[in-house]
Amino acid sequence: MLTSKISKTVDIPHEPGEWLTIRRLSGKAIERARSEFSREVIGVFGRDMLEGMKSQADADEAAPETEPNPLAGLDVSTVLRCGITAWSYGKRVQPEQVDDLDEVTRDWAAREIIALGSETEAERKNG
Repeated sequence: MLTSKISKTVDIPHEPGEWLTIRRLSGKAIERARSEFSREVIGVFGRDMLEGMKSQADADEAAPETEPNPLAGLDVSTVLRCGITAWSYGKRVQPEQVDDLDEVTRDWAAREIIALGSETEAERKNG
C-alpha cells in the first residue's frame, strides 16, 4: 500500500478554526523516527540508557493495565515533518515551521499521525 495516498484533514481541537492535513507514515519514515530517537538518547544518555528505555518499553507493553504511549521510541519532530502535509497557518509546511509548533499541538498532531497509521481500512473509509 502506498502510504502517500492515505491522508486526512483534522481540526485542531484546542485552536478553533485551525486544521492540519496529515498522512500515514511510510515504513521508511517510521524507521527514520526510531533512528533519530535512538541517536538522540545515545547522544545525551549513552547506549546503556537506551537499552534500559527499551526494556522499560517492553515491560510497559506487557502490562495490561497501562496504556502504551504511541510515541514511545519515536522522534516527534520526525513524525511531524513526515506526517504533516498542509495546514491552515497560511504558509506551505516547512521543517523549521513544524519545529515552531507549541508543545500541546506537537503532541496532539504526532498522536493523530500515528493513529492514522493504525486505522483499519474500514475505519479509513468510514472516517
